[in-house]
Amino acid sequence: MSCDPKTDLESVEEFFEYLTTDKLPEHWARRWLRKLPPRQAFEIIYYLQEELGLLPDTFEMCRACRALFDSDREGTCIDSTSRLRGKPVPMKYWGNWHDECLPERLREIEDD
Repeated sequence: MSCDPKTDLESVEEFFEYLTTDKLPEHWARRWLRKLPPRQAFEIIYYLQEELGLLPDTFEMCRACRALFDSDREGTCIDSTSRLRGKPVPMKYWGNWHDECLPERLREIEDD
C-alpha cells in the first residue's frame, strides 16, 4: 500500500471496516482494539477529520444505513439551516443521508 497524500473514500471505508469487523488484511492481526460499533468507529474518523485535519471533511456516515459516503459526490446534510416548505426541519431528522436513504417526505429540503 502506497502513502498517497490524497485520501479517497475507498481508503476511509477500509479503515472503517478494520474498526468495525473481524475482516483484517492477511498480514495483520488484531491485538488490543476490539471490533467497534459503526457509530463509535465513525467518531474516530470524525476526530481525524475535524480535530487533526488528517482526513478530508467530506466523508460522512448515512444515519439510515450506516454506510460511508463522500458528501462532495452524493448525499444530503440536514441541519439547523435546512428548511422544508419554508419551516426549519425538526431536529430528529438532522444528520447525513445517502440520497436513496433520505425519507420521501424530506426530499424537498432547501439549504440556506
